Amino acid sequence: MNSRDKKSLEIESLCAQLRDEDGIDPKYLKHLDFDRKNDRKTWQICKLAQKTLNLVFIGETANALLQNLTVSTVVPFPDKSHLLVTLDTGFEPFNFDREAVLAELQKDAGRCRCALAEALSRKKVPRLSFCFR
Repeated sequence: MNSRDKKSLEIESLCAQLRDEDGIDPKYLKHLDFDRKNDRKTWQICKLAQKTLNLVFIGETANALLQNLTVSTVVPFPDKSHLLVTLDTGFEPFNFDREAVLAELQKDAGRCRCALAEALSRKKVPRLSFCFR
């Protein structure tokens, strides 16, 4: 039995299920590289985006459908270049037309990104996707 077979037997005995990255030092895995500083900055951007978008919906828009929206959460989706904005509505569920509100949000997406660009000090402004709670 050569050393490669011995190593694979040793790895198999230490884990219940063998995966591709087993036996490799995590610092050499690119997809598992995690930088806490960037993660903190990403969440700061999300919090600032939430505050900015709330101000845009309350004060800067003339559309009655968008004035009743409040931003409940903003999360990176799937990374910091794209943000998922979760909205709460001021309407009763039976008076709420999701398609009309989403159409108005698509029209005002440029205004939202411009306001976000003013608030952030970054080269690139994240893209926004909207969903309802």
